[in-house]
Amino acid sequence: MKFLNRFKDSIWIIPVMHSVASILLALVIVYFNYYILPNLPFKIPFFLQTSMDLARTILWVISSALLTMTTITFSTIMVVLTTYSSQYSPRVLKDFVNDPKTLHVLGIFMGGFLYAIMSLAFLQETTFGGEVISAIVGVMISIACLFVFVYFVQHVASSIQIINLINALDKDISYEIEREEKLFAREEVQVLHKEPMIRVYLNTYDVTVSRNGYIQYLNLLGVFRWASANDAFVEINHKMGSFLTEDEVIYKVHSNSEITAFDELNATYILGKERTIANNPDYAIQKMVDVTMRALSPSTYDPFTVNQCLDYLAVAMRERFRETGHFIVLKDEAVRVIAQRTPVKRELYDVFGQIHYYIREETTVYIKLLQVYTLIGDASPDYIKDEIKELVIHLNGVFNEEILEPLDLEYVNVEREKLNEVLEA
Repeated sequence: MKFLNRFKDSIWIIPVMHSVASILLALVIVYFNYYILPNLPFKIPFFLQTSMDLARTILWVISSALLTMTTITFSTIMVVLTTYSSQYSPRVLKDFVNDPKTLHVLGIFMGGFLYAIMSLAFLQETTFGGEVISAIVGVMISIACLFVFVYFVQHVASSIQIINLINALDKDISYEIEREEKLFAREEVQVLHKEPMIRVYLNTYDVTVSRNGYIQYLNLLGVFRWASANDAFVEINHKMGSFLTEDEVIYKVHSNSEITAFDELNATYILGKERTIANNPDYAIQKMVDVTMRALSPSTYDPFTVNQCLDYLAVAMRERFRETGHFIVLKDEAVRVIAQRTPVKRELYDVFGQIHYYIREETTVYIKLLQVYTLIGDASPDYIKDEIKELVIHLNGVFNEEILEPLDLEYVNVEREKLNEVLEA
């Protein structure tokens, strides 16, 4: 499972697949030229065949052109990454690099270049006495690459538009929240506000990690199956995305029997050098917060982008708070696994608390935050409304009301009244 997750996340998979397919195509064309073409019972159209010398010339031109296009593509990607890093947030760089569309473009160019080079290597006069079709296949590949390049230019232009980036982040957030909710909907899974009672076990074992890293993957169902098979109870004191140091405890295992091997349990998690959004809605939301913070910074201040991000954050938090328990419990006839979730109060602060300090004198963003809290509170139970009240107190304490002009104060009071009506309902 660990290998499959690393394999799936590797940026080389798609380009390598295209490259291998191109090499195989070159071999198939060589076989066709040598064994099938001379023995065909009919004559194929003249424009599909070329002489050896002309084929070499065409393939040489194609290989040079595709190598140039590949170089331009890499350069374009670097420009986009620079834009992402300077204008938006370094955390969203990987989203563009790992975009399947980007990887397919790279793979097609690499594959076309490899086809041309491999075909050149196989075109020998001592092997082929007549005409070949390698060149016309190369021409068709180069035409396809040309259309792909035009598509890539459009894709890059679309990717650096902030609204498209925000929409992509919103899709990631919704997908991860839905995936988490599917886990919570399983019969053996419960989300509770209070830690359940656990029966007493005779033995306790600490399962530690062998290196430093962030938790990129945590298979709760795998831990549950292991605990059930071994009649044990497993405490997970770290959440997805947590950073662990070498020899730090990731699982605390309780059992009445002696357990000597934890290999299967160690296979239920993956540590990596960076956090990922996979199975981690909190980090997906944090990326949206990063874009918001960058838009609030003095060098790139953009209140319209801030307001757009806050709209999507409001929707994300409403979805996130459909399940608000602090403990994820997996059980059969007994409790087998307990994992922790971020409390509502901390989650609200992590998302909005740092934004408060950037808007001390930004009236429009202050009003937008009041609207966001109204939207979240309108769909939330009373205990979440109480947490929002504390957050509003924090916001009002940070915001400088002395800058408000009479017209500003009029609109601020309107939004405050709407928020109070929702929170007191």
